[in-house]
Amino acid sequence: FLKRAWSPSRISILERGTDGLVIEVINDRIDALSGTLDVKLIGHAGELQQSVGLECLVPGRGSMSWNLEALTERFVDPAWTYRFGPRTTGTVHAAIRWDSGAEDYASFGAFQGLRAARADALIVEKSGAELSLTNSGGPTLRCVRIECEGVQLSDNYFDLPAGVERRVTLQPHEALRRAQGWISALNLEREIPIPAS
Repeated sequence: FLKRAWSPSRISILERGTDGLVIEVINDRIDALSGTLDVKLIGHAGELQQSVGLECLVPGRGSMSWNLEALTERFVDPAWTYRFGPRTTGTVHAAIRWDSGAEDYASFGAFQGLRAARADALIVEKSGAELSLTNSGGPTLRCVRIECEGVQLSDNYFDLPAGVERRVTLQPHEALRRAQGWISALNLEREIPIPAS
């Protein structure tokens, strides 16, 4: 989490009360960065409600922001500020893939009404020092946590919407025969062991 927060390029989803959600992309580097922003609205059961993509150029030492309603061109209330009817959107997931190939991402979702996810929804594969985690369907996995002793992780504590894959590199602090550990999420029915290579 801190690696993402302190990164020179990052994306955030900010709640602005009755002004809705704002997606902000920050570039602390000297040079401008160009990339593709992809925003997904995902229902409570993991169904894709809407996807919006756009090309953007973020100036050096600058930022850009978009109101979610302006991007989707309709009224959306994922924070359930106005409380018109039932809560329909479970998660807002925003990712920007920079032209360099790097990616920054953020998710927003209310914990109220969080649905449980079956353990078989999380597909975990290990190849060498890399873990691949994919939510094969169902609700967004909230606050995915990887616990592995003696290993530094390239990423941890993130949300994983349906259909999204996240790759995490395991960097051992010492010579390990095998990385042993487990993966959990706030709404995952049980912990999943890290598979052997």
